[in-house]
Amino acid sequence: YEARIKATGGRVDFVFGKDRPFAQCHASTVVQTADGTLMTAWFGGTEEKNPDVSIWMSRFVNGVWSAPVRAARVQECAHWNPVLFTDAEGATHLFFKVGPEIPYWQTYWMTTTDHGQTWSAPKELVPGDKGGRGPVKDKPIILSDGTWLAPASTELGGWKPFADRSTDHGVTWTRSADFQRDKSKLPGVGAIQPTFWESPKGEVHALLRTAGGHIWRADSKDYGQSWSSVYATPLPNNDSGIDLLRYDDGRLFGSFALKYVGRQYATFTNDESIKGYATLDMSIGVHLAGLIDAQRTDLRLNLINATNPHVLSGVEAISTNAQDVIGRNGTPIAGSPPAYYIGSGRALLATVSRSF
Repeated sequence: YEARIKATGGRVDFVFGKDRPFAQCHASTVVQTADGTLMTAWFGGTEEKNPDVSIWMSRFVNGVWSAPVRAARVQECAHWNPVLFTDAEGATHLFFKVGPEIPYWQTYWMTTTDHGQTWSAPKELVPGDKGGRGPVKDKPIILSDGTWLAPASTELGGWKPFADRSTDHGVTWTRSADFQRDKSKLPGVGAIQPTFWESPKGEVHALLRTAGGHIWRADSKDYGQSWSSVYATPLPNNDSGIDLLRYDDGRLFGSFALKYVGRQYATFTNDESIKGYATLDMSIGVHLAGLIDAQRTDLRLNLINATNPHVLSGVEAISTNAQDVIGRNGTPIAGSPPAYYIGSGRALLATVSRSF
């Protein structure tokens, strides 16, 4: 992967190596400040949810990533999901969650006006809130009317996505209702961690992570104040976080989803198993409004199982033992082979959607 990036003129840098002040890290976020400086943040500690987990940060200065520094530690409990965001006035904000349990975590935020050299003291985004306001994983967007729109969700009694709006640069926030879903079409926990974009003025769209095998979507026609029910898209999703980037020319690009499945035992005696494997799904899309006509037309290209591993993907039927064994009192017990699912191969799908 590194060689391919470099071959196209890119570069690959590790922010840190084995010499780091935490054992594990997760949920990185990256932003470019008003002067062009790159910053990244993540949560790190012994392991996710451990009370020692804090928010860490690094800046890319003079071609080198700085040593990680602890950016935030407001309580003696786990910190989660940092989100970096640069506003239209040039300030950069760091949002993050704090709490021992996700359904009851709180959102804090802090601000820098000198491109990450110094920061304001962390404070609650919505004082007294339990459950999470503001951005949950992906960046807010700035709408055409100047509103900040934060993609949000909660996890008490299931996954419940919503939009959080601020018309005063983050001082106060107004939340939408939870996005509704038809549980017969999207069963289970639901949808979570939306990512937003705006097309025509006031029309906002959300893509959402689900555990249902695909990315789902919702739409708003009033600057994110109210939303349609969620509905399925053909984009694959393996219950992994997603993000979306909109370029100034209106083109949209999707995401990569890497999934690893560990070793799976196929018998009660654990004498046969299938090895772990990884799959990579990629999707990319382009918004064609203005190129063809004024209607909203989207072209999407989805590459499923890009690395095309030829693997057994799961156990269909478990047996007691796969190999012949000798039981108690010398009684032979014949082996019975388990049954397996064969992993699907690589697939390329192109979809075109159009509003009428």
